[in-house]
Amino acid sequence: MRCPECQHPDTKVTATRLQEEDSVVRRRRRCLHCGYRFSTLETCCTTDLIVIKRDGSRETFEAQKILLALQKTFKKDVRSDESVRQLHEQIVKIIREQEKHSISSQMIGDIVLEQLKQIDPMAYIRFVSIYKNFRTAADFASAAQSISQET
Repeated sequence: MRCPECQHPDTKVTATRLQEEDSVVRRRRRCLHCGYRFSTLETCCTTDLIVIKRDGSRETFEAQKILLALQKTFKKDVRSDESVRQLHEQIVKIIREQEKHSISSQMIGDIVLEQLKQIDPMAYIRFVSIYKNFRTAADFASAAQSISQET
């Protein structure tokens, strides 16, 4: 690791710590040339996951899109940002555990819905109304009835 201050190639790790449920390693380093101290974060690089959209087009999986959807879903909820972030991490973990090179956007939506159904029925209904493109009150009633039958 090159020193960001003097660009010297030799640095020494002085401390190592796990973060974010052991998926990120944070290392404190010291430059052996100038003594500058800095931190690095290490994450596992995985091959790009391809999302197959409803129209057949393909794009690289962006976990940030799921986080934005969850933030919209919980916008008027008292749930903390931390709990939304944890839910997001859990969903991304499930998606990555599929061990496939590609995944359909429908499967991603179904995974999100399943997780929401388990933790918050109202969030499930808010998300499914957008995901399934509800147009009428009957659509909402049907979703509410299906979730009430399962609980």
